[in-house]
Amino acid sequence: MSQGENFNISLVSNPSTGFGWWSQFETEYLSLVDSTYIPGNQEAGMVGVPGKEVFTFNAKKAGETYVIMLYLQPWENGTIGQRQIFPVNIS
Repeated sequence: MSQGENFNISLVSNPSTGFGWWSQFETEYLSLVDSTYIPGNQEAGMVGVPGKEVFTFNAKKAGETYVIMLYLQPWENGTIGQRQIFPVNIS
């Protein structure tokens, strides 16, 4: 991707379980522009249906870096449900 360009990371999430996605990244190369939750399709009376969390980042500086996404319950002292690493190459 080019410097100044935005990109999205979209991950399945179910906040009714207390879990949510948290991002870790090098602020020298990236900035977090926005994060939002998009509910899943659910029929009337259904609860606990997963949706997705969408994180929008901006590529600030040319180089190679990564975004680490952690799916966790913040109050559980670092217990991580999932970890995903996304390499980012900025030209």
